[in-house]
Amino acid sequence: MLLWKQAANRPPDNPGTLLRLFLATSSRAPTPFAFSNQARLFSLLFVVALLSSCTQLPEYAAPKIRPASKQPTTFFAYRQLQQKDFRAPSLQEGTNGQEEHFNARSSVQIRPKSSTKIMVRKSSFNGVPLYFADIDNLAFEAVFIPENSWWNPNIPAAKKGYVLQHEQIHFALLEITAQKITKEKSHYRKGLPIVGNTAMEAQRLAIVWIQDIINSYNEEILKQHTTFDQDTSLYYSPKIQQRWWTQVNKELGSTKQ
Repeated sequence: MLLWKQAANRPPDNPGTLLRLFLATSSRAPTPFAFSNQARLFSLLFVVALLSSCTQLPEYAAPKIRPASKQPTTFFAYRQLQQKDFRAPSLQEGTNGQEEHFNARSSVQIRPKSSTKIMVRKSSFNGVPLYFADIDNLAFEAVFIPENSWWNPNIPAAKKGYVLQHEQIHFALLEITAQKITKEKSHYRKGLPIVGNTAMEAQRLAIVWIQDIINSYNEEILKQHTTFDQDTSLYYSPKIQQRWWTQVNKELGSTKQ
């Protein structure tokens, strides 16, 4: 978040689909099966707002995690941000009448990659049908949501680069966390089946299980992003922010190894 005023396009093919699901029975091959908007993820909001008179971030300017009110129509995985990526027409809710302090707001999410698949297979126990969900190729990524991200059109030209870099660092920090979750996922669900009485229930439980993995990192995410904002959002601090930028690029490189 950048307090001198807060600083989340998937490919156009069906951006609302988070995972590819397959319903498998003993009598036929897996059939494509996409789920609805019921599996909404949580959005993280980061603000850019320079508050030179503050010694700590006010509540309205702190990073926040909120349930997504709806599925975004567009989103994209980690890349270099541009000013035109911030498409929200207004700052929306949660600013407590302090809009004049805000330069930008970013909305981002951690989501399963499109390569992640849920396989639902049918079985039975004592004649009662049961449906088991298996998750293949589980991997995560950070995505930026343009329609919920706002840019103050009155930012002084000399400060635009600072604001954009600030939001880029927030995006990079979340991508680093997404890659970390992907690497650490192997210690989850060892021998624990996901079972439902119907295929849809098994599917829903698998989605909840995935969301719970992401949610387990929420405290760590907020702590890291708040520390970054304390360093760079209360004051105009190009040198300190550049050190963060150098560090996140180093970590992005190491997480891919």
